[in-house]
Amino acid sequence: MNQPVGTPLYKAPEVYEARPYTRSVDWWALGAMIYKMVVGHPPFLANTLKDLALMVTEAPVMYTKAIPRQTRNIIEGLLMKNGSCRLGSSANGAEDVAAHPFFSTIDWNALKKKHVRPPFIPKPCGKCTAEEQISIQTPPHLIMHLSRGVQEAFDEFCESAEGKSSVKEAAVEFHDTDDSSSLDSESCEELRDLAEDSNSAQEPVEEVSSLCCCCRPTFL
Repeated sequence: MNQPVGTPLYKAPEVYEARPYTRSVDWWALGAMIYKMVVGHPPFLANTLKDLALMVTEAPVMYTKAIPRQTRNIIEGLLMKNGSCRLGSSANGAEDVAAHPFFSTIDWNALKKKHVRPPFIPKPCGKCTAEEQISIQTPPHLIMHLSRGVQEAFDEFCESAEGKSSVKEAAVEFHDTDDSSSLDSESCEELRDLAEDSNSAQEPVEEVSSLCCCCRPTFL
């Protein structure tokens, strides 16, 4: 593939450079996500997409001394600029990533069989309505109030059955298929606006300084 798709803050260098790429771009995204969970922000930030692309393709990743050795090592392996050298890009694929010491405490077979108990299981308070629970979990500026016509279009909407993460995602699919025969014109327009807002929304980024490139890490 060589389509420039993906979330800007998690796209691999080869995607920004419009070069053919493989599934190794997903390992880059995993590295960026681990970095964000450890440090608190993505590995590369900039004020514009052009500057962000330049940093992703040329700037080194900045690390703090507080990052544990094994954590830094897997991030370095996943965030290799050269996709063919990236951890997980060999013929072994995901097996190389799963075998990294960073995941040494995970029993992958038990996880696949769903025998691993989650470290945290949320417990509904039982006092909130379904709408109130959604409001609690969703940032106020992202809450969308839809008209009755749009709501009716999603009467059979089910996250577990359809694999959609939100009504917004379903609206994007609706917009792409242009299947609007069952809705009135006002509801159709609202759905299309919702899909366009979803496509244009981007996470704000900040500027950081860049340094010279670092050498290839040794995987543990």
